[in-house]
This record gives sequence, C-alpha cells and structure tokens, in this order.
Amino acid sequence: MKKFLLIKSILLFVIGVLIIFLTPQFVEHLRFCVSAIMMIYGVLEIVHAILNDKHFYEYYSFYYGAVETFLGLATIIFVKDFVVVCVIWAVWSILRETFEIMAVASGEEKGVLAVLSMIETAVVFTLSVEMLANPGEHSALTHTYLLIVELFLTSGTILFETFFEKRKEKIEHE
Repeated sequence: MKKFLLIKSILLFVIGVLIIFLTPQFVEHLRFCVSAIMMIYGVLEIVHAILNDKHFYEYYSFYYGAVETFLGLATIIFVKDFVVVCVIWAVWSILRETFEIMAVASGEEKGVLAVLSMIETAVVFTLSVEMLANPGEHSALTHTYLLIVELFLTSGTILFETFFEKRKEKIEHE
C-alpha cells in the first residue's frame, strides 16, 4: 500500500509539472486533458480501494472511482463544447472537495492539515462556482492553475503523511 501511495504521489506531481509547462496546450485541448485527469483520479481510487481491502466493493471510493472513470470517458467521447467541459470540470471539482470536508469532519485530518484542507476547499468551491457562472477560457485557465496547486498539495500531503508515519514507527521501535 505504501508503494502505491508513493507511486500515486509521484504521478500527481509529474502531471502537475507537465501542466505547468504545457498550460496553453492544456487549455486548448481541455476536453482531452480534463477527461484524462478524471480517468486517472478514478483509476487511482479504484486501485486504492482494491489494495486497501479484500472487500473493496464495500467502499464508496471504489464506486466513486468507477464513476469518475466513466465520467472522464463519457466527456472525452460525447462532449465537444468547451463551455460544457468547463461546467463538468467545475461540478467534478466541487464533488471531489466533499472528500476533503468528510476527512476533516470525521477527524481523519486534524490540526494544520485540516485547516489547510478547509482553505483549499473554500478556494476550490469559490473558483468552481465562478466557473459555473462564467464558463470560458479565463475560468478554465484559472481552474488549470488551481488544478496544479491541488496536484502538488495532494502529492505533498501523501509524502508528508508517509514521512510522519515512518517517523512514528521509528520512535515506537526505540
């Protein structure tokens, strides 16, 4: 499981770096890029659920991942309009942030991590609502920058949690 989290962290970081260097192309080919990211997130959720437990089908993350993957696939196949892609992206972003709220509400995230998570959620909600109200290239570009930040935060959080987990294990063994 730890190897999977490390691979996930590196993958999300690399995607973030690629988007930084290819931002104009990302926005130009938004339908394909957003769809691919939805499918990557979906597959990562599915794999995480499967690796997490033998009864993976009992976890919402498995089904959420399947829906994310399907939504990405449906978007790439059926949606041609830039504005519709922006709306789908905004709604998807809002739905993804519900996991952040759940993690804080359940106590899974605490302290500084919880505060940062709620700040990020507020920013994503605000910019997603703005993209819903004004879907277009400017909103898509703003959301692209937000996606880069989210990818780096997610990647960093995974590494941060793994580091402190190893540190805690080391202290317990001493």
